[in-house]
Amino acid sequence: MKYLGILATVIIISSCATSQEIVLPSGAKGFTINCGSYEGDSWSACYQKAGEMCPTGYDILEKTEEQDKNIVANNYTFQTLEDDKRVLVIECKKDS
Repeated sequence: MKYLGILATVIIISSCATSQEIVLPSGAKGFTINCGSYEGDSWSACYQKAGEMCPTGYDILEKTEEQDKNIVANNYTFQTLEDDKRVLVIECKKDS
């Protein structure tokens, strides 16, 4: 039962799209946005976070997706968790 609580905590923490400010090779400010499959099997959580970070619009500079499987086990059972990791690298558009 203790492991079930830990698993639930991990799922809740990883269920939100996160962003981090970066400096692009051009010197401009950009963002990486990370989101996984727990938001539903779509890119919508990434795009929603990108819209929050760049209310005037954004350009997608990079878009990647990879599949990952994790095994959670205890003395009695084990479970396979699939997690699609999605990453956007964006640059906010300038106000015109």
